[in-house]
Amino acid sequence: MGDELASETSLESSDQRRSAFGFLRLLFAALVIVSHAPEILDGDRTREPLTQIFGTVSLGELSVDAFFIISGYLIAGSYLQSPNALVYLRKRVVRIYPAFIVASLVTLLVVAPLAGVGIDWIARHFEYESLRIGLLQPPDIPNAFSDQPLPYTNAPMWTIAYEFRCYLLLLGLGLLGLLRHPRILVVLAGVCFLALGFLPTAFFETLDRQVPLSIFWFGLSQEALRFTAIFVMGIVFYVERERIRFSPRAVVLAGLLLVGCLFSAKLAEPAIAVFGAYLIFAAASWASTRRIGKLNTETDVSYGVYLYAWPVAQLLTRYMPGLPIAVHVLITVTIALCCGWVSWKLIERPALKALNRKLEKRTLARTEMTPALQLSA
Repeated sequence: MGDELASETSLESSDQRRSAFGFLRLLFAALVIVSHAPEILDGDRTREPLTQIFGTVSLGELSVDAFFIISGYLIAGSYLQSPNALVYLRKRVVRIYPAFIVASLVTLLVVAPLAGVGIDWIARHFEYESLRIGLLQPPDIPNAFSDQPLPYTNAPMWTIAYEFRCYLLLLGLGLLGLLRHPRILVVLAGVCFLALGFLPTAFFETLDRQVPLSIFWFGLSQEALRFTAIFVMGIVFYVERERIRFSPRAVVLAGLLLVGCLFSAKLAEPAIAVFGAYLIFAAASWASTRRIGKLNTETDVSYGVYLYAWPVAQLLTRYMPGLPIAVHVLITVTIALCCGWVSWKLIERPALKALNRKLEKRTLARTEMTPALQLSA
């Protein structure tokens, strides 16, 4: 891993040097595009890179897991630095909802008509689609891209609701005081992984059918367990950041163990959560002191890239059929980056700035009130 890991370093010290999480998020967003391209073109994973090698998880699934790991780490820090639960929740809502709402409306009002959906259908179902947006669900447009292998307008959006549920989970863990007990968090993640590894898929499908209301609150049970375990391990890495050390030998060992476990369907996800997480934070430590680590730090386009890449790829497939897969990926990445930049500049950053100004005003008002209260007392 270069000079940064020539001797042991801690996750705490790398965090202080502004670890390159922005760069890593952008990298994983791009890898999701690489993974989805063959599925969009072929309708299956025959040409999907990681599936060809290991036959277990796809590159897209691994990248989404990486998002949840990084998110668990960063959001744990956000919670512990927030003055109260309400401020924490407001930050999370502002970070997720504005860009999601706009991307959903663009998908519904721009992408859907270009995908062969009539304006009259959109008008009749707009109220229903608006409800789905409020619940962080992807647009449900059955007639879009009907002549293509995967007729979905924005499939990756389904993970955003699970992300937000994980924010609520972290809030619950914090209020219960469990963030001070990393062993309990590891046990929680371990129980989730054991259930995923040893309970048959039919069990989860039956559970979802028999308790449909649970899907509203928690999502599909199998996916809820997966993302919970991954996210919680990200929290563990934050809580234990002062104790975690990186060294070249440990990085190599973690890499070998991860590769070996990826051949097993039962071990792949736990390995990503442990060995993959270690490699992610080691990479952040290495990149934080290099020029590459500054990419996507001040302008965080990764969320927008993730939200717009799929419809861009679908439209490319519809209007420019026959593109070589490498060209398809390159064009998708380029356009998605532009969409992500616009989303950050016009939606995400203004929303975050507005919230920060509001919080600063409230803090200032409370500060000014304190001396007056002391004098009156």
